[in-house]
Amino acid sequence: MSEGPFRNLTMREKHIQKVKETFKNFFCLQDLALKFSSCHELSDPGYQCLKKTLQVFPRLQNLNLQFDRTSDEKLIILCKASRNLPKLRSLTLNFDICLQVTDKGFENLSKSLKRLTRLTKLCLHFLQCQMLGDEGFCQLTKALQKLFSLQILELVFARYPLMADKGLESLSESFKELKSLHTLTLFFGYNNLFSYGLNNLSQHLKILTNLRNITLGFYGCTQISDEGLTSLGKSIGGLTSLQNISVHFSVSEFITDHGICNLSESIKDLNAIKTLEVRFFQLLTVTNKSVQTIFSNLKDLTSLERLGISFDWCSKIDEHGVLNLSESLKTLSSLKHLKLSFESSKGSIRKTLLKERKKVLDFLPDCEISMRPFL
Repeated sequence: MSEGPFRNLTMREKHIQKVKETFKNFFCLQDLALKFSSCHELSDPGYQCLKKTLQVFPRLQNLNLQFDRTSDEKLIILCKASRNLPKLRSLTLNFDICLQVTDKGFENLSKSLKRLTRLTKLCLHFLQCQMLGDEGFCQLTKALQKLFSLQILELVFARYPLMADKGLESLSESFKELKSLHTLTLFFGYNNLFSYGLNNLSQHLKILTNLRNITLGFYGCTQISDEGLTSLGKSIGGLTSLQNISVHFSVSEFITDHGICNLSESIKDLNAIKTLEVRFFQLLTVTNKSVQTIFSNLKDLTSLERLGISFDWCSKIDEHGVLNLSESLKTLSSLKHLKLSFESSKGSIRKTLLKERKKVLDFLPDCEISMRPFL
């Protein structure tokens, strides 16, 4: 094969040892994705070979590495490999199982990231970090402060039980140096975050005046309360450049109608947004008032093209929450996609949703509508 036209490559291989030999002639490669599925026995020598393989591609600009699992030792090897990629602009690290990753691994990751000053996109997915503490996460956030060119930041840390407000506070501080960010995605699940951490994050979001896309998810963060949602709403409401907003909260007895209504009130004046998604799961104190308030605040969002509202397993919501929802959508002439979900809600909500769907199609005949429970 000729090396000339070969500039973009996605590989799905289990035997890393063969990769270097196979592609050693493609030194012009700029985009590389390595996805190793079900490679539970991938050893340190395999990672060492991967390190040597990456050195074959000095012009690499976009690197995506996905593995089932990793450890401190293997993470350190990958970090050392990335240091030899001076032209790297985009880095994605995705690990499904990180049971053996500790602060030591993240200390080395942070050292490597500090050198990648050309990065414009960074995506880190670390799931099930049972042994990672706040100290390691704080090291990571300090490294972010060196990435002045960063435009896209995505951090997904699900089932990270030792994370607390200190880590989120440190992340918030890094925003002062990330003024070029236009896309921010943060997902944190099942940890020790309180509203104090979310308040801190919210206050620092105001710095990101160029932000166009924001996705925030706090799954199973049982200590977050109305105070956190209220603070978040105030900050988001001040980011007038936002075009796409997605917020997710679940399983907290401290989130009530008060917090959701305050969040909704703050968003209603962002009439430039094109996508709005709000998802609430298993909030047992939330009632129809939250649903009605969200719908009533949609009227001025005339640029909205995609809308998603979900209150799954919020047991106090019934058909009265969605009654006449179609009236709130009449001004949304640009709406192309509508997704509503009220799984396990009480009463005849399915029948009410069906009626409202027909009304919406009367004035938005081309709108693609998806509703749960299934109609």
